[in-house]
Amino acid sequence: MKKIAFITTEDADYGFRLAGASQFIAGKEKVVSVVEELINSEEFGIILIDERVLDDDVLSKIDALQQNFEGIVSTLPSPYEEGEMAYDIVDRLVSRAIGYQVRFRHER
Repeated sequence: MKKIAFITTEDADYGFRLAGASQFIAGKEKVVSVVEELINSEEFGIILIDERVLDDDVLSKIDALQQNFEGIVSTLPSPYEEGEMAYDIVDRLVSRAIGYQVRFRHER
């Protein structure tokens, strides 16, 4: 089974990793090489990248890498304001990747 990778900025404090997901920290200068490593590892089926590390140049390089990748590379929206829920995008991506609808439950 393929894994989900989250590429975030340093200020994310490994929040995805605490939830059991694979999380990698990268800035604009390093994100392309991290994506390339993840694709080449063949371990990940979904790679979500924090939109704050993306610009037009980085996106074009990632698009080129994605051409031979059977998984999904997509943008992870910037963190929402406290109290807002951001689970819909992950629900859609996981469902698209595995062909089943998955529900994430958030408990406080």
